[in-house]
Amino acid sequence: MREIKMRGYSVERLCADSQWVEGFGVMTTEYADGKKDYTMFTDFGNYQVYGKSVGEFTGLKDKNGTPIYEGDIVAHNDDSPNCKVVFEDGCFIIKELSQSNNEWYLYTEAELVKIVGNIYEGESQ
Repeated sequence: MREIKMRGYSVERLCADSQWVEGFGVMTTEYADGKKDYTMFTDFGNYQVYGKSVGEFTGLKDKNGTPIYEGDIVAHNDDSPNCKVVFEDGCFIIKELSQSNNEWYLYTEAELVKIVGNIYEGESQ
């Protein structure tokens, strides 16, 4: 059984090099004016995160051993455009960022891909 983890980009500036926080759940609070707050629950406390940055751990790691989260951008191979990790129809898949309809099941490709960024911060290459 896979480990249930979430990740989100903290609204508050953190002391660490990254504003990413990992936790085990997210609560959405919706106010009468339509505004929403997203709270990530972690072992070290609760953090307000940007809702669009929240992604679930897929239970898989890339070819470098880095955990893959929903919303990550991965390099699939040298000949194809980068792909984004999405949860669709009950499973994690990778979809090309280009206008093509190419997609693959993540569980068959995880050991072949490399994380190059995420949809929230963009690509690092």
